[in-house]
Amino acid sequence: MSVIASNVLTGAPDQLTTGPILSAPRGTTLPTGLDDAIDPAFEDSGYISEDGLTLTPERSTEQVRDWSGSVVRELLTEFAAKLAWAHLETNEQSLKNYLGDDNVTVVDATSTEGKRITALLRSTEMPRKPWIFKIKDGEARVLIVVPDGQVSETGEVAFVKSGAITWPVTMATYPDANGVNVYIYLDDGQVLTAGVPAVSTVTGQPDPAATGQLVTIKGSRFSGATAVTFDGTPASDYAVVDSETIVATMPAGSAGPVDVVVTNAVGTSTALEYTRA
Repeated sequence: MSVIASNVLTGAPDQLTTGPILSAPRGTTLPTGLDDAIDPAFEDSGYISEDGLTLTPERSTEQVRDWSGSVVRELLTEFAAKLAWAHLETNEQSLKNYLGDDNVTVVDATSTEGKRITALLRSTEMPRKPWIFKIKDGEARVLIVVPDGQVSETGEVAFVKSGAITWPVTMATYPDANGVNVYIYLDDGQVLTAGVPAVSTVTGQPDPAATGQLVTIKGSRFSGATAVTFDGTPASDYAVVDSETIVATMPAGSAGPVDVVVTNAVGTSTALEYTRA
């Protein structure tokens, strides 16, 4: 498998149309992929702090030892997955996430008064409900779906002039009917352009390159490349830098002309001759 620079993603929020974190009442239809429409029952809570979202799986195991005392197996005894973030906005939905849905009431704004929110901090169990987390990096997208989540911890809130008020929460997750706590759906955003790859130039580092040296292959439709060959011999290693550039390591072989070919899921390029050292 090649290394592909475009697969190195950042976790920026996808908040073009809604906030990146949404929740809904239990029983709301969940998306099962990135192309599914999100049920209108899901409500977002606005901006999230710069610390972003963390997903933490927790596993506990018990060791099984043989007669000699050697560990021969480890059995999974406990599993949990938690997500944590801090709300940057102070609004109805962020307060419901922090305090519990039933502990927040709202009176709409009038011509003489703004919206009035009453929030209660008391000993009540937090609601269990489905959650959605939207993330993107350029054209790449990540959708995290939690079928059954419950805020289990709330952090310290500081009220100071020098910084924004944040409402930090940690959420526990519970398995659905399929035994899944968290679903993660990804789209790398690297759409295959119709047709096979095309190789236009090959240059060595140094030029011409010999066994173990690098060559830069220029052309088009390289996203999702599955193979790079030199006279039918696979490159020792290769990296897809972008849709028009591949850097490959020359495999073992004799000096002279070789046919360079790139393959993706659609097909195989026409060979381009390169003279190796």
